[in-house]
Amino acid sequence: PAGNYLGLDIDTTQLELAQDNITKAGVSAKVCLLHGDCTAMPLINGCIDVILCDMPFGKQYGSVEENILLYPQMLQEAARVVRPGGRAVLLTNCENEALMKEQVEPDGVQQQIGNWQFVAKYPFTLGYKMPTIIYFLRRVGQEDQLTDESGSSRRATDGGWQNIATSKGRLLWRKKWMKERAKMVSI
Repeated sequence: PAGNYLGLDIDTTQLELAQDNITKAGVSAKVCLLHGDCTAMPLINGCIDVILCDMPFGKQYGSVEENILLYPQMLQEAARVVRPGGRAVLLTNCENEALMKEQVEPDGVQQQIGNWQFVAKYPFTLGYKMPTIIYFLRRVGQEDQLTDESGSSRRATDGGWQNIATSKGRLLWRKKWMKERAKMVSI
């Protein structure tokens, strides 16, 4: 899809591996990698439309106990750099579910917690053995006025996320995603 992409990691080895993948895929002109901390991103306020994050599970890096401090700080910093109406897709394992529930899931009365509106979560098994969850969140705030290539302003949209929390919405979103996603190619 059109756009520019930023990658951020605190681990320089991971950035080097990512750069190798970017180069092999031939997308170096569209992707910029930054060395930085997810709790203090070197970005201006509201400059990001979507964050995709494979959050530390607390296995290979850190621990579930360390995530008790990390996750709230990361979510607060993500809210700073994501524009109002923007989105976050966050991947974590089920061991962090209670922490994520506390941070982003409404209790039936609240529709939002902090700067994030809970949209949906999708549990699945990663690699046939690790229970994992993807969280879909929307940044709360006054909607942006966006400008397209011609200079005309338009309202920001939810990018097809409406009704994703319903089973019908998830099925429609999955069909849309399967139809519109880029074909996978060998590197």
